[in-house]
Amino acid sequence: DDASLAPPVLPLATLTAPTMPASVHHAAAFRGYGYLSPRQPAGSLAVTLMCYRYQSGRWVLRKSVKAGVSDYSAQSKYSVRLSLPSAGKWRIRAYHADSTHRPSYSTYRNVTVR
Repeated sequence: DDASLAPPVLPLATLTAPTMPASVHHAAAFRGYGYLSPRQPAGSLAVTLMCYRYQSGRWVLRKSVKAGVSDYSAQSKYSVRLSLPSAGKWRIRAYHADSTHRPSYSTYRNVTVR
């Protein structure tokens, strides 16, 4: 039976869009956070924030930052301090994947860097 040879389909984790200021100054540190379900081990770096800058008519991945995870009720809270290196329009989303979950992404959060 070919179905028994197929790899198992892993579940998706759920990520909220990161909460952060709508406008920041370039190179100034700010905090971003959101929530991840199901709960991941506290202290792990289970989430990556992917930072895209709009340039030459398209979104370009310019920075990725690992976010620490803590317990928050029945889910996990991810948080990180980060800075963006240059002025312009940015959009940031959270990413998670591990051995028990398929890769998953949050929706984008727009940030203007001055």
